[in-house]
Amino acid sequence: MCGAVFCFLCVFVKRGCDMELTKYEIFADAAKTGNFTKTADRMGYTQPAVSRTLRLLEQELGFPLFVRQKNGVELTSSGQMILPYVRNLLAEEKLLAQQVSEIRGIHTGRLTIACFASVSRVLLPLSSRHSRRRIPASRSSSWRAARMTSCAG
Repeated sequence: MCGAVFCFLCVFVKRGCDMELTKYEIFADAAKTGNFTKTADRMGYTQPAVSRTLRLLEQELGFPLFVRQKNGVELTSSGQMILPYVRNLLAEEKLLAQQVSEIRGIHTGRLTIACFASVSRVLLPLSSRHSRRRIPASRSSSWRAARMTSCAG
């Protein structure tokens, strides 16, 4: 694993981006969904682009990753063997990107807030604007649960 992380670090430093990892992100998502079309929709690609990317990855590795079927795809035993390493690589990439951002003075991360709908409509937008002024790289997204239950016992 150290060799893969070192290799990634070299790519990250030389190119300043993670384009080399896109194929692994696509692989991990396709393994999760079991469907190239769903992966394409989730990741913002076309289905042929996902299929081609994974076919090229299979050629690069020298073995098939998926068994293609009419109703989706299934990992081969080889694909199952490398999936944990790919997931670890992607997790390490996120940690590396956070560390690089922190060194540059840009703090990253994810904050999840659960609140009542009234709070989400009034206070959270104000808080989000304030955060964006203080931390320009910050982004926010929200969703509402159908109903909120009490945590009090």
